[in-house]
Amino acid sequence: MTKLSLIPAAAALIDYDGRSVADVLAQLEYAGLAITSMTAVPAQIEAGGSADVTVSWTLLGTPTGQTLEGVTVAVGTLSKLFPGVSAAITYDLYVEDTGAPGGTASDTRQASVACLDKGHAGTINKTDGATLTSAEVNAMAQSWFETGSLSRTRNFTTAADGAIWVSIPAAFADPATFKVNNNVIVPVKTTRSHTTATGQVVAYDDFLLSDVISAGTAIVLEIIG
Repeated sequence: MTKLSLIPAAAALIDYDGRSVADVLAQLEYAGLAITSMTAVPAQIEAGGSADVTVSWTLLGTPTGQTLEGVTVAVGTLSKLFPGVSAAITYDLYVEDTGAPGGTASDTRQASVACLDKGHAGTINKTDGATLTSAEVNAMAQSWFETGSLSRTRNFTTAADGAIWVSIPAAFADPATFKVNNNVIVPVKTTRSHTTATGQVVAYDDFLLSDVISAGTAIVLEIIG
C-alpha cells in the first residue's frame, strides 16, 4: 500500500474538518511561538536618580516580527538598552509569526522598573536623633530599596564606634519588632526631613537601637514587619 506521505498532492486535497491533511499536519508539527522570559535590569532605581536599563527576553520559536514599546526590533535581537531611565516604567514586548499554520501566532509580556527610596541601617556615633544628618544616614553601611515589605535581616560588623540606627521612609508603617543579636529592642524614634543621595527631600523615620558600641562588633539586625 502506498503511504499518504508519498502522495503530497493527495494530502493537500483530502479535506479534514475544512482543512487539508497537509495543513493539519503542519499545525501538529508547529512548535509554537512564546516569550519564555523577560527582564529589565536594573529593576529598581533610587527615586530621583537614573540608570541605563537593559531589557532582555528569550523566545520559543522564531517570530516574523517583534516590537518593544511599539518600536520594531529586528528579528534575532533579544535585548535593548534604554539609557538614562529616571522614572518608573513598564516595557511591553510583542512578538508574532505571521506564517504560523492556521493563522498568525503571537505573544506579549511585560517587564517593569520601579523608582524607590532606600532604607538604611548601620552605626552613627550619635544617640540623639535630632542631630542626625542626611549625609550620615546615607553613608550607613547597609541600604536597600524600600518596598513596604519591611521584614529583613542584615548582618554586618561595625566599622567604627557608634550606635545602631535604622532609617526608613516615613511613608511606610513602622516595623513591628527590631532585634539586635536576637535581643528584642524597643527603639527611640525620631522623624526627620531627609535629603536622599539623589537629592530628593523625603520624610524619614530614624530608629535608635543601641547605645554606642565598639568598632568590630558583629551585628545581626532583624527588622520584622
